[in-house]
Amino acid sequence: MDDRVKDLLFKGRVCKEQGLFEESREYYEQCLIGSWSEGNYSAMVTAVKEMGNLHVLDGSYGKARVYFEKAIVLARRTRDTGLLSSTLGDMGNLKSLMSRLEKKVWSGRADDGYIQKEKEWKREASLYNEMGGTFRGRGMLEEAASFYSRSVRMAQRAGDEELLFNNCLALSTILLKLSKRIPAGNFARRALTVAKKLGGEEKIAHALLACATVDRKTGGLKKAERTLQKAIALCDTSIPTHGLAGIHRELGLLAESHGRWRSALHHISRAYSTTEAVFLRTGDMVLERDFGEIELEFFRVARVIGQFVEMRAMLTPGHTERVSRLGLELAREAGLSTDEGKGICMAGYLHDLGKVKVRKDVLARSGELSRENLAMLRKHPELGSALLDDVEFNWAVREEILCHHERYDGTGYPSALRGEEIPIGARVLAIVDVFDVLNLPRHEKKSSTGREVVEIMEEEMQGKFDPDLFAHFKRMLLEKLVVLEGTEFHPQSYLGIWGSGSSKKKAGQG
Repeated sequence: MDDRVKDLLFKGRVCKEQGLFEESREYYEQCLIGSWSEGNYSAMVTAVKEMGNLHVLDGSYGKARVYFEKAIVLARRTRDTGLLSSTLGDMGNLKSLMSRLEKKVWSGRADDGYIQKEKEWKREASLYNEMGGTFRGRGMLEEAASFYSRSVRMAQRAGDEELLFNNCLALSTILLKLSKRIPAGNFARRALTVAKKLGGEEKIAHALLACATVDRKTGGLKKAERTLQKAIALCDTSIPTHGLAGIHRELGLLAESHGRWRSALHHISRAYSTTEAVFLRTGDMVLERDFGEIELEFFRVARVIGQFVEMRAMLTPGHTERVSRLGLELAREAGLSTDEGKGICMAGYLHDLGKVKVRKDVLARSGELSRENLAMLRKHPELGSALLDDVEFNWAVREEILCHHERYDGTGYPSALRGEEIPIGARVLAIVDVFDVLNLPRHEKKSSTGREVVEIMEEEMQGKFDPDLFAHFKRMLLEKLVVLEGTEFHPQSYLGIWGSGSSKKKAGQG
């Protein structure tokens, strides 16, 4: 096959993938003319068949059928069985599609009589949009993209800017998930153009968010940040909306890309609380999937911060994760609510955050510390809680971090609280934190088994832990033999998206 013909076919396919159907058709027509002059029937069949496929995407089934019939005739001349089989397959797919959609698309004709073309296109656009949403919900993204593309063409013909905007946004998101970043960017920018025509700050903010997401995925981090700032400036931040939640989520992921972990945690927490507020106000169950994804990101970012703290504060690797795992297990064993468990899990990751503000020479010292250095080290719960002032938590995370060194008998710090004055999550963390520290290889009282560590805690730290919680901890560790190491820990394997905590109860009331 001539190189020029190959090049035209390639350009036609690229334009079709990007939704540029008119440009694609021009390339195929040029290819058809070139292959005709050369007598290259194989290239002619391919060009005619692709033009038929373009008409399928365009919704012009009659024209598509004519092109496929011509392609079949030409394919028989080539005596290429593979090419003929492929063309017959395309014709079969067209007939199958027409039989499935014919009743839905044209059902109104018999009753309504003559329907103007614009109404037909609008109805087809709505049908394709609906089918795209159905396939998207099932995770069949390739099929969903195909139907949304057809809906874009029909909506454009019908002049339905609202539906065109929704289709372009959906296509941008889907194509990004399919790693087709260039066409995703094209549809995001197209959505922005339509949004500006329609007016409305919320639509423009949604389109800017789509553009920023594409920029972040393609490495344009600074451009993405500028776009997101424009988007958030258009939103009324006092009113929780789905768009505002999406912007904060993207800002969080962008901050994570820059290694700004506190900023990432701040924005992800805003996205989390905003999404929950929208759900409670609207009862829209579609938001539940987004909420679950954001919750996973929230815990993931906190987990990474915990790992950073371990490196910065020279802690034993895995300490924060083990405290989270054991704290969550103890919360479940003690019958605490799901929301309390989530708070303990989050606080477990972040409980030593304040140590990043303590001098390295103090952290590195072994043995007894001077009074001055000990006082500095004991400030880390207050410092950690203060570092999270701009993070929105649905749980008592800051209080649990502040109090995780308080002791049940009042001998702890920083406030010498006693008994139930200490938040229950902090009482849980106090037990599992001490257990993990005593279980470290470098600890002077290192023991060979968990049973021996528990015995040390009973004998030498009597009265310092909540007796009921400690009894649950002993039973959990010694009778149920909780595994401390092993597969990577994911809190969602223990806790549902809404779980049994207060969020679900509030949602039900809404």
